[in-house]
Amino acid sequence: MDPPMITALAALILIELLKNKVKRNVLVQPVLSNRLTLGIFHSMFSAHRDNPHKFFSYYRMSVNSFNELLSIISQRIKKQDTNMRRSITPAERLAVTLR
Repeated sequence: MDPPMITALAALILIELLKNKVKRNVLVQPVLSNRLTLGIFHSMFSAHRDNPHKFFSYYRMSVNSFNELLSIISQRIKKQDTNMRRSITPAERLAVTLR
């Protein structure tokens, strides 16, 4: 094949790839945007905190141990909020890891 033919084929392939590209309309899906109000962490964590036996059976440590561990590692696992979305809190990150 000669170089102009290779260039033409590459251009056609690129055009086809761009046509088939999925256009995304939103950064965060609507289901996930409600995690602050409908998420399991925000709805259950305070209830578990009020009941030490439930908290221990769910997270495998006491509330005091959880708070102490959170204070130790909080700065290391904290992420920055952006204009597009709020980051996951260190408490939620730790709870998911322990669960």
